Amino acid sequence: MVEEQGRCNRREFIGLGVATLAVTRLGAAGRAKTDRNLSVFLSDIHLGTKGKMTGWGEETTYQNDIFDAIVKEILAMRPLPARVVIFGDLAIWFGFAEDYQAALPGVKKLEAAGIEVIVTAGNHDHRTPLFEAYPRQKEKTPVPGRLVSVVDLGTADLILLDTLCENTQGGVGAGNPAGGGIDDAQWRWFSEEVKARTRPFFVGSHHPLHEIGGRDVRLLLTPVKNFVGWIHGHEHVWSKRWFLENWQLKRYCRVAGLPALISDDIGYATLRTGTDGAELCLEQRDF
Repeated sequence: MVEEQGRCNRREFIGLGVATLAVTRLGAAGRAKTDRNLSVFLSDIHLGTKGKMTGWGEETTYQNDIFDAIVKEILAMRPLPARVVIFGDLAIWFGFAEDYQAALPGVKKLEAAGIEVIVTAGNHDHRTPLFEAYPRQKEKTPVPGRLVSVVDLGTADLILLDTLCENTQGGVGAGNPAGGGIDDAQWRWFSEEVKARTRPFFVGSHHPLHEIGGRDVRLLLTPVKNFVGWIHGHEHVWSKRWFLENWQLKRYCRVAGLPALISDDIGYATLRTGTDGAELCLEQRDF
């Protein structure tokens, strides 16, 4: 079940974290162990390139320092999370290759510590430079041309979708529609993947459900008992919601929104799965 607190500030998280998440910031000699049931979720990191000018002015880069600081925090966790999932909008505005390169030093530090890094696309991204920066995503995706994954969260799974509606005519440097969507090939794969799940699973995407057009996602997921909840970015706000597709079924489905690194709620989330549930909690950082 997604953690019931509507909003955890840092003090509240520390109070919960020792008992609930068993995460400490103690150092350890040598390579730390990873916990297969522990994940870190980031979204809307919006990294920029210093000195790069666009039609919107010079790209800001203060959020790059926030990303670097969060990478250090993650590396100080004991045990380490087994994975870091970035829910899209890695680039600040227009998906330039340089924006993705800005994240790679931090990503390589995480991977060197044995932490897997998985990404998907948001509305400020472009897939070609994103795939170039993360070639393993291109090799592993079950839907060619889309950044989708099935992520093992330990005792649960995450189906990570690519909801970017890309402006392919404008190419890299062109603005994309703000809303999201799921193309036919990805929808066919997703529908079959949902039916094939034999253990609890989350669904993740950059866009929240109400901004994914053209698909009846709720109708697909509501009857599936193993579906735990939907996790998304895009709104830059830590939030929780729920939806109910059929009042007679009384099937409540949780929805959680992740914070960002550039504006509004600043921070990331930790997810710990277990045999009897899962807990999602906010690590909040302000300017």
